[in-house]
Amino acid sequence: MDVEVCPRCGGFYRPTRRNLCPNCQREENQLFEKARHYLKQEPQCNVYQLATHLEVHHDVVEDWIREGLLIVRNHPNLTVSCERCGKTALGKYCTACKDALKETFQNAAKTVRDNENQAPRQGFYSR
Repeated sequence: MDVEVCPRCGGFYRPTRRNLCPNCQREENQLFEKARHYLKQEPQCNVYQLATHLEVHHDVVEDWIREGLLIVRNHPNLTVSCERCGKTALGKYCTACKDALKETFQNAAKTVRDNENQAPRQGFYSR
């Protein structure tokens, strides 16, 4: 039986999908509902205004955005800094860095495929 320590309150809990204890999950869900309601009223608000309304530090809202817990598609002012280059982004990475990472991964996958096709396959045969 696994037991972990809640990073928010320090209590013990059995791990689930999220890394918070049930009490902290309830509190965070209430904050999400409050955030959703506020974003419906003020769609042009920024991260700092939302954090002030929720009475939390702006890092909490930024973490929600980076983790994809808070959808910012319809809220252009809810931006954070790109984790790769530091420019303004609507998620973890800006568009330019997403494109660059995509290209890097595609090139790496192509290299792996080419190497697999060139290398002779070794193994054994049985009847």
